[in-house]
Amino acid sequence: MVRAGYNVYKVTFLPRRQRVAEMIAVVPSQNQYQGTGTIYHVFGNVGSGMHRGRHRDANFSRSERFKSSIFQFYFPEEELWLFEAIVNLHEAPHDPWVLPMAHLDRSIPYAKEWVENVLEYATEYLSVQY
Repeated sequence: MVRAGYNVYKVTFLPRRQRVAEMIAVVPSQNQYQGTGTIYHVFGNVGSGMHRGRHRDANFSRSERFKSSIFQFYFPEEELWLFEAIVNLHEAPHDPWVLPMAHLDRSIPYAKEWVENVLEYATEYLSVQY
């Protein structure tokens, strides 16, 4: 019997410039195919302020830029609202000391840090199982 809940993955992509981008994928645990779910990420330039993004029903593993997905944890379906609150609690990165016209590659470490912070906070406040 499959548990009703969500599997959380750290997903990496190879953007057009061949630099790795990390995102969070939340996939219903009862889905037989675990390559489709909701993607949470930040994008843009950290100097002018990045933005949060969410894409429902994203078939992330079929993207030509998909590199890998690593299982992080499972949480029960009744805690989806709490996971989304955690995502919304973490503002998109903004560092005014980075020139707004600087190359976007400078934003990648900030995006990775955002992903790590959201996942760390989620493991503290959700009823996660590994």
